[in-house]
Amino acid sequence: MKRRFLCIISVILLCTSIFGIQSLAADECSLRVVCKYDSVAVSAAKVNIYRVADYEFGKSMVLSGGFADLRDSMDLSSREKMEKSALTLYSYCTANQKSATASAVSDAEGNVDFSALSEGYYLVAIDSVTTEDYTYSFSPFLVCLPEYNTSNGTENNSVCAYPKATRGEVQKYFDLSVVIVWDDAGYEQYRPSFVRVDLICDGELYDSVNLSEENNWSYVWTHLEANHEWMVGEHNSSNMYTVDIEKPENNRFVIEYTVRGPKETEPTETTTAKPEEEKAQELPYTGLIWWPIPLLATLGTACIAIGVAEKRKHEED
Repeated sequence: MKRRFLCIISVILLCTSIFGIQSLAADECSLRVVCKYDSVAVSAAKVNIYRVADYEFGKSMVLSGGFADLRDSMDLSSREKMEKSALTLYSYCTANQKSATASAVSDAEGNVDFSALSEGYYLVAIDSVTTEDYTYSFSPFLVCLPEYNTSNGTENNSVCAYPKATRGEVQKYFDLSVVIVWDDAGYEQYRPSFVRVDLICDGELYDSVNLSEENNWSYVWTHLEANHEWMVGEHNSSNMYTVDIEKPENNRFVIEYTVRGPKETEPTETTTAKPEEEKAQELPYTGLIWWPIPLLATLGTACIAIGVAEKRKHEED
């Protein structure tokens, strides 16, 4: 009886250790952000990361948590669209003062390390750093944890990212402009009469303007102090449009409004799975751990055999 009890306990502990440890390893990810301009390490750069979506490789990035009300999904089909999505999300974070999932400052080598991160898509935003001669700026970007390797079908839970960096000579003042462009041919009647745009300085509201046809949907702020972090945020009350903010070039922000159109609201066709398809859907998907099953089955059989032997021994006695 004692031997049978010990065997059962061993099987339970083995199951717990196998599944528990594998689950922990699969769920936790780490991220290193390297803040460099060419070979120059940028220290003292504050890095903020925001978990914006759940992880589901091969599908559109469906926003979740505090970002679910921004839009349905983000287009990651190209590098340019990923950059637009990152800047749009960053604008949303600053305009709505979203709290970062985690924050840290780069060390002397320009490295920032984050650990124990759950799976998902993260927005990474880095504050600019001004030295005596230069100002270093970094573009916000999106990173997926874990990183999926399409060449061999493996997932990497430890990701190292190198953000795009620019360097400019220190200047005291500059001008900043914003313009709204419309991609809504045939739907112009749905445009709002105006759009309020906020100018945000170091995460705080600096100024607000209303853009409309009267000012050609554009505005210029002049004589702004250069040693600050500047961003724009828009207030779109119409659900007819999606919004993208393009990376500023020549100190000019472009806010693009794209009409959703009837295709995005048409119901999708539903299909009934055939018996063969239902059976295929029952197969384990990537990430489930199936290799311990034969081992556990063998251990279970051994326990039963030991139990039968013990019973016979007691009967003979």
